[in-house]
Amino acid sequence: MMRPRTQYERWRRLRTAVTGPGGRDALALLAGIALVAAFAPFDGWPLAVLAPAALFLLWRGCSRGRAAWRGWLFGVGLWGAGVYWIYYSLHLFGAAIAPLAGALTVLFVLALALIPCALGALVARGDVEDRGAVWLLLVVPGAWLVVEWVRSWLLTGFPWLLLGTSQVETWLAGYAPVFGVYGMSLAVAVTAGALALAVIGRWRERALALAVTALIWGGGAMLSGIPWSRAGEFPFDAALVQGNIDQARKFATLERALARYERLTREAADEAELVVWPETAVATFYEREAERLNAFARAMRRRDTAVVTGVFTRGRDGRRYYNAVRPLGVNREAYHKQRLVPFGEYMPLRGALEFLERYIRIPMSDIAAGSRGQPALAVDDIRLGASVCYEAAYPAVMRRMAARSNVLVNVSNDAWFGDSTAPHQHLQIARLRARETARPMLRATNTGISAIIDHRGRIVSRGPAFAVTVVEGRVEPRAGLTPYVRMGDGPAVGAGFLLALLPALTGAWRRRRSAG
Repeated sequence: MMRPRTQYERWRRLRTAVTGPGGRDALALLAGIALVAAFAPFDGWPLAVLAPAALFLLWRGCSRGRAAWRGWLFGVGLWGAGVYWIYYSLHLFGAAIAPLAGALTVLFVLALALIPCALGALVARGDVEDRGAVWLLLVVPGAWLVVEWVRSWLLTGFPWLLLGTSQVETWLAGYAPVFGVYGMSLAVAVTAGALALAVIGRWRERALALAVTALIWGGGAMLSGIPWSRAGEFPFDAALVQGNIDQARKFATLERALARYERLTREAADEAELVVWPETAVATFYEREAERLNAFARAMRRRDTAVVTGVFTRGRDGRRYYNAVRPLGVNREAYHKQRLVPFGEYMPLRGALEFLERYIRIPMSDIAAGSRGQPALAVDDIRLGASVCYEAAYPAVMRRMAARSNVLVNVSNDAWFGDSTAPHQHLQIARLRARETARPMLRATNTGISAIIDHRGRIVSRGPAFAVTVVEGRVEPRAGLTPYVRMGDGPAVGAGFLLALLPALTGAWRRRRSAG
């Protein structure tokens, strides 16, 4: 007779553990982990709505301190599962000992988690009863967008795993050429708020949530059918050479690497009019190999093929040097990377952190940053908007380059990330940049994933990871500027600020009205 009671007591204790404060804290951590699965390579895009919706509900019934704690736990789950690959860069290829690499990675994750922590503290204001439709549909989504935008530039910025990036294959991608990734993030966040409202609201609030969701997704579907750019002249055949050079030995095997790139280029030259080599395919200064590279450029020109490569170049003063992209040949202009990787390409706060250079040994890691107003690279009738590696994650950088070009090119070396989710995330980001700017993108990488992407963000052809391969495809240059290229992030970010500050603005208006 006591067994049913025992089972009931166990069930009651389990329910209390799950629904109590500690259980809800654990749910916040799990929601952050689940959000990672919304991005490549998992592509579970509905989780980009479900995970934030869960967090919004967990914030709704708690104090400011508890909301900050749950936001931090959400961030630990998101960044712990989302950027664990930083350990590979520091330990496997940066020569940092395992404990130091692990400690730095953990510190990075914990620091990033402070961002949703601050968001939780900001939005958890007033009484719980005030956290209804306006709070869920406007205030929290607006604040989410503002925090994403701040994260993209604060301390050089880390615009990785932006909410909108997960929607590159959904109807919400229709907003990309108009409002960019931040407009997409706002659309996802409002949808998450609508879902949360449907869970807790009455029938009228549920109807409102459904109407808002239909409006947002229907608008994205309608915008998806607009081309935004037009076909330019002179389509061409391109080839991306993926050399698959071992990162641990890259700077010690220059001759073997160059021979491989030259051989694969000769094989592709019968079809390709443009061949692209990845980031630092020439793992030294161009000047040191100029005679060889210029002779090879002349030989390829006789076959009507141009070659563009990632390489290091020196500044005019002879002291500064750059991570660059340039066509092979005499007196060719180079693009210099603008957004540098902290610790990998320069030492931030050098006076305080210089001691780390004794433990993290990365070749060519004192690079100068290029200027913002660099022109496109001219290769015959092609104007290439160049970027290097994770610069593709910065919408503003790619927008400026797209305004001057008809084709985007991104050279990268994702070997730094090992066999992790990072190369897949990186490719997804590159696809969205092509969609925002309505420009095709040639993405050449050392170990993968190399891909030719069309102006709608669709993959035309791609290569396997960790294989020597050549990715070939037809490329159509595009003319005309999308609204996003013309306007930038201002409209989306401005809308986010307006929504986030709505209670303060309406409160000030009411006080002013009553005083008058």
